[in-house]
Amino acid sequence: MPLSTAARDADTIALCPPLVITEGQIEELVTAFERTLEDTARWIADGKLTY
Repeated sequence: MPLSTAARDADTIALCPPLVITEGQIEELVTAFERTLEDTARWIADGKLTY
C-alpha cells in the first residue's frame, strides 16, 4: 500500500493514505504507526536516540 508521510514540524506527522483504502489496510497502517512510536520511545528511553 503506497503511503505518504510528511513531517510538518517538530511535533506533527501527516499520514496521507490513498483515497481508496480497505479497512484491513487502515488497520495495517495504524499498527505500523503504533509500532514505530513504541520503538522510537524505547530508543529515546535507552539513550540511543536524542532529539
